[in-house]
Amino acid sequence: MSSTQPTGAYEARYWSSQVNPHRSGDISVFVPFTPRAPEGIDAAAMLPEAAHALEAVNTNTTAQRMTRTLAAVEAIASSAFEGVSQPTARVFDASTAGGAEDVPTQQILGNIQGMQEAMQPVEPMMTHEVLHGWHKRIIGPSLPSDHIAGEYRRTQNWIGFWGSTPLNATFVPPPPELIGPLMDDLVGFANLRRLSPIVHAAIAHAHFETIHPYGDGNGRVGRLLIYRILSSRGATALAPPPISPGLNHGRDVYIAGLTAYREGHPNAWVAAFAQLLADACHYGILLALSVEALERKWTEQVRDTRSGSVDHRIVPSLINGPVLDAPRVSTMFGVTTTAARDALRRLAEHGIVTERELRRGRRGRPAKVFEATEFIELLDETPQVLAARLQREQ
Repeated sequence: MSSTQPTGAYEARYWSSQVNPHRSGDISVFVPFTPRAPEGIDAAAMLPEAAHALEAVNTNTTAQRMTRTLAAVEAIASSAFEGVSQPTARVFDASTAGGAEDVPTQQILGNIQGMQEAMQPVEPMMTHEVLHGWHKRIIGPSLPSDHIAGEYRRTQNWIGFWGSTPLNATFVPPPPELIGPLMDDLVGFANLRRLSPIVHAAIAHAHFETIHPYGDGNGRVGRLLIYRILSSRGATALAPPPISPGLNHGRDVYIAGLTAYREGHPNAWVAAFAQLLADACHYGILLALSVEALERKWTEQVRDTRSGSVDHRIVPSLINGPVLDAPRVSTMFGVTTTAARDALRRLAEHGIVTERELRRGRRGRPAKVFEATEFIELLDETPQVLAARLQREQ
């Protein structure tokens, strides 16, 4: 590792509490410098595991067929890391129903849309408008009135325990009047192409989290930035390796890495990020292996059904849409609604899906949906539980 490389400096500011003037006082805010590459980093020596793991995901045909599900897995876990949790089945229910009424599910659906957008390689890679668009999707349904969805914050924020203030917070980002120029610097850095994509994504993410430019949703937007850079730099193909499922287990490593970046040790953060990324790729491969086994099982279960029937065509589609209804199947495969419903019920008889009711809206009539329960249970396994189970089954 290289010697200390300052990434910013602390500055004194006066903070005035809007709730209790007696709790106002001097605070120390961290103002980051212009982001740049870590000094003395040997990407070839530090990053081989992550680079090889990314290549394994990029060349895995099953993972490449699971792009929508992998995006959903990442978005659900990224939201859960920030305290916005919903059961996986409920999120897919809302997707099938065309939306959700509760705010947490709306935010998760917005995060999924953001993931799908982030995985599209574009030029320029990053703009303020792209970030604002992601923020609107993710946080718009419930943003407090003192912040605006799709706009940088206008008040001081901080990171700390419940009930803390900037006077006793764990970390206080830069004041709101500096956000514009700081984000100009970050957007410019995000569009560079001279760094290793992994180093590039690591530094951009850490710098974004250090600025903390929004009133809420910074973690989720910042993780989308990782995927946009990796995708646009050609480091990922269609399938996003899900980083966030491992964060709940590796929260301390993640937070310690971001702290190291602010304390002038960007190489330590890059090393931690590379390991988190490698772990995400390994998890993606384990998911793909499990899906392959599940698909083989499903194929065996419908062996007595006429080859080429809509039943056989539905089965592989379940890995990107594990909750289906007859109208959706009718649209997907160009068959009548009756034929679609009959096919889904035959799959239920074969034990591949489970038929149940789904209410569309508070006053809507319940609709029949068909859930690939075994597949959803697979997605609910943590990376650690999945790895342990597969090892036992070998």
